[in-house]
Amino acid sequence: MLPEFIPYIINRVSYVDHITGESHGWSYEKKYRLYHIPTKKLMQFSVDRAHYVDGSLVSSTAIVLEKKDDSGRDRYTIVNTIDDLRSLLWFDYLEVITPQLIIVRKDKKWGVVNDHLQMRCFFEYDSMDEYISSDLDRVFIIAKRNGKCGLLNEDLSIRFPFNYDSITCNSRLGIFVLQGESSTTVFDIEDNSISRFPFTATSIKEINEGCIIVGNNGKYCVYDKDAQCFLSDRWFGEIDSFQKGFCLCDRRYILERNGHIIDLGEDKWFDRSGEIVYSTTHIQGDEWLIKVYKKDKFLYEFSHTKGSYGIFYCRVIGGKYVEVGRFSDKYSLHTPEALYDLEGNSVPLSAKSGYETKKSNSAKLTNIYHAHGFRVQTTKSYDVENVEEFENKYFGKSKYLTGNDSYDIVELAPNLLRLKTMSVDEDGCYWSLVGYIYNDIKMWVDIKITND
Repeated sequence: MLPEFIPYIINRVSYVDHITGESHGWSYEKKYRLYHIPTKKLMQFSVDRAHYVDGSLVSSTAIVLEKKDDSGRDRYTIVNTIDDLRSLLWFDYLEVITPQLIIVRKDKKWGVVNDHLQMRCFFEYDSMDEYISSDLDRVFIIAKRNGKCGLLNEDLSIRFPFNYDSITCNSRLGIFVLQGESSTTVFDIEDNSISRFPFTATSIKEINEGCIIVGNNGKYCVYDKDAQCFLSDRWFGEIDSFQKGFCLCDRRYILERNGHIIDLGEDKWFDRSGEIVYSTTHIQGDEWLIKVYKKDKFLYEFSHTKGSYGIFYCRVIGGKYVEVGRFSDKYSLHTPEALYDLEGNSVPLSAKSGYETKKSNSAKLTNIYHAHGFRVQTTKSYDVENVEEFENKYFGKSKYLTGNDSYDIVELAPNLLRLKTMSVDEDGCYWSLVGYIYNDIKMWVDIKITND
């Protein structure tokens, strides 16, 4: 869709090396004005920032305007047509989730509007905090009203009523934890399950294989989501993740899904990786005895001499090999020394290749503010056959791109291009908006200065 306005960037500064004449990019201290396509005029007023509600212009052509008022406070509004400029409605805060779901705050109260500033939810909330699932498919809003918290769906229907003292989001586990006066409710977005505990849980440590590791005042127990009950009434000081049908508690006990507890023995410290459990026991001097179990079934044992730094490590790789080694220095750089299969046979260190896996740290939920690229619509990429000719046409002799930068040019509507650049360094890729090009008109002003 062709919008009525295009953000026109003014007061942009291009830094040019006074010796080489090469450009070193533009500063980010900009002002924006609006170019009105029907009249081909540039609106007189300026704002600190202007951007489309939908950067692809597929579902909306509205523009968000941001500026500071006379007291230095941030102010926000939305415009679609030139008629909107006659009576602008400014907000203290504005966050776009979708064109139909825009969170706003005015006079310390929160509400929801759409991209035409039609109220979808009046200013009745004391706070609103928005979260989105990692697949960008579901939105949830934690809202507070009259001192109590509730959870809203994307359509603003109430998923959990305003009966809770607090609602927090655990982005790693993909859950919302709802605290009442003397109870805790856990809502898991992955399977829509609801688990309730008759006490105020202080932490939710892990969720795996349908089991929740629940913490309360430094002690932990395991809750079965399917059976809606705790596996055991016993609490432990430490519990690892529930895997392969059991978890290791206090580095000594195995707690099974049926609630059965197996004591592996005192005077030993046990660790586990998948279904493999192993203990390390000091013999004498630098000698240590390592015993390997499959769950609670003994497999084999062997001795190992710790490294020169005084600490050695033992770990299971892919549930297939046991690796021992040493920490070589104070920075805990580890050096593998020996590898064993689960039958106790010594194998070459190279055998573990392909079995080492990296843990995923991706979050299942994230705050909307950090959800870059939320529901981005597909657009047509604009191919530049002759890059040099393109640069000369739009940038002249002073090129903007340097080093490993590259262009991203997208056709948003007929004769309307959006131009970005991508810079690459050791930390990753960074996109920066250059501006828009309409009917070969550059929607920006490049003011050249030198670095003295």
